[in-house]
Amino acid sequence: MLSITIQHPFSAKIFSQNTPPSKKSSIREREYLRPSEVNAMIGAAQKVGRHGVRDGAIILLMFRHGLRTAELVALKWSQIDLVGGYIEIHRVKNGHDSIHPLRSPELRALRQIQRDYEVILL
Repeated sequence: MLSITIQHPFSAKIFSQNTPPSKKSSIREREYLRPSEVNAMIGAAQKVGRHGVRDGAIILLMFRHGLRTAELVALKWSQIDLVGGYIEIHRVKNGHDSIHPLRSPELRALRQIQRDYEVILL
């Protein structure tokens, strides 16, 4: 008897027994904060410790501008224009530097920090 076999194109995937693991569903419902939750954090930060205004401003700036910790720590007063109402953000991790507008709550908080700490602008 003559048997005829059908030849299929070669693929390494056919012989591979290892399949990628299935994606695990997240236990958490969401991974971000809502504005009301951020406002509650700012209020709590302002009530605790000596530097409440500063801590509240840090939380607000990080939330509004999506700052990483390294970007916040590297922030200088020369990057902030309170008269023009903008802030220069220098991104880390190959991000693009940009200029962001400052809104009223941010401007008020930064001016308050300037008054309280008598910051000398260079």
